[in-house]
Amino acid sequence: CNLQLQFYYKICSETRFVKKGSDLLLNVDKNAIEQGDDFNWKCNFDLIIKFNDGKEPSVLGEYQGRAYFFEQNYSVVIRNVQHEDSGNYKATATGLKERIIADYTVTVQDPVSPVKLTTHSFDAWDCNFTATCKVVDSEVSGNYQCDNQTCYPLSEPDVKDSLLTVYVQEGSVLCNHSNIVSWTDDTKPLLTVYNSDQLMASQTVSLIIDKEVRKRWGEILDAVDPPPPGMSEL
Repeated sequence: CNLQLQFYYKICSETRFVKKGSDLLLNVDKNAIEQGDDFNWKCNFDLIIKFNDGKEPSVLGEYQGRAYFFEQNYSVVIRNVQHEDSGNYKATATGLKERIIADYTVTVQDPVSPVKLTTHSFDAWDCNFTATCKVVDSEVSGNYQCDNQTCYPLSEPDVKDSLLTVYVQEGSVLCNHSNIVSWTDDTKPLLTVYNSDQLMASQTVSLIIDKEVRKRWGEILDAVDPPPPGMSEL
């Protein structure tokens, strides 16, 4: 909380990001509440909780069955938050006048989607490769140039309210998709990246060399009559 001293109690003022479907806990400084005060929790202009010492707390409207009030510390829990639960939450205590004793700005976010990492070597001998990080069930992706230590973006992914990154860490290349409330990743060991690509490069180079050798020997054989022993099969 960003705690601000006001008279003899503290106002809890905070911005909260909450994952959709999780529970939201909001606290107050109970020292701010005096005996006989009327106490309320509100979201925007809607009352959630009404409570006065000596009476049972009331949970109002659509919050019935979802909001739970704790008399001992005046906290409230709202279960299974959805996007429409985003907003400004305030706790007020009213004696001679109304006092705000807690003020929260709450944003409910979806968890991020999973990602798929693919790699393609463009220079296996120098341990360089390209990596593509794609958000599953989406057209969003980013391309990166990597070596065995770092990755650099070749194209910036168009993601909203989240971050898509590729980096090298502890012998692996990782694709990470995250926002404030969640994260997911896909990982490939560098050995598998290099081994597969270097094997392909090695096979390609061997094939080229083999063709060039056969071509050169063919030119030599055309100029030699008769061919040297053992070379008739080339």
